[in-house]
Amino acid sequence: MVTTRSMIGITGAALAAGFAAGFYTAVTVSFNESARGILRGPATVYDGDTLTVIMGGDKQSVRLYAVDAPERGQTCTRARETVPCGRMAKDAVEAMIAGQDIKCEEADDRDRYGRAIAVCFSAAGTDIGGGLIAQGLAIEYKAYSDGRYTAAEEKARAAQTGLWGMTFEDPARWRTCHTGPKDRRPASCGAAP
Repeated sequence: MVTTRSMIGITGAALAAGFAAGFYTAVTVSFNESARGILRGPATVYDGDTLTVIMGGDKQSVRLYAVDAPERGQTCTRARETVPCGRMAKDAVEAMIAGQDIKCEEADDRDRYGRAIAVCFSAAGTDIGGGLIAQGLAIEYKAYSDGRYTAAEEKARAAQTGLWGMTFEDPARWRTCHTGPKDRRPASCGAAP
């Protein structure tokens, strides 16, 4: 079993300060102890659920296990204001990593883009995906999660933390309706840009 820490819905410098001060509640979860491999090293953040771990001279793209964060260009609405929720998720991951090496435990599969699927931990031992969900800055990918983050998501939803305090489009639907050629998007997307 792996012990992780979750976060309250704040971002940027305040998030980093919160970690340093230890303001976050503990969440205990378990993951496949026979993970395919361990990735360790510094990481760059593409968006809220995609990282690149650098091991020596090699780079490995990683998709966070069972986490679906808003896309980089995705926005949400709070009190009729546009909020860059995709950027908020990315910033939160960067704050958790804080320029230090991370450790990722690979699952048995890769995603359709060849990325490793992994549970990743900050140098402080924080489950990065779990932290995002606890902040309300990502949703649990229930089809793949085995309930790993259900309690954290329910708590964030009840407290209206992060996305749950805004109007937002599910990241999977947003990708379907806002990316790729317009003529290939489903009619259910309407006149999405």
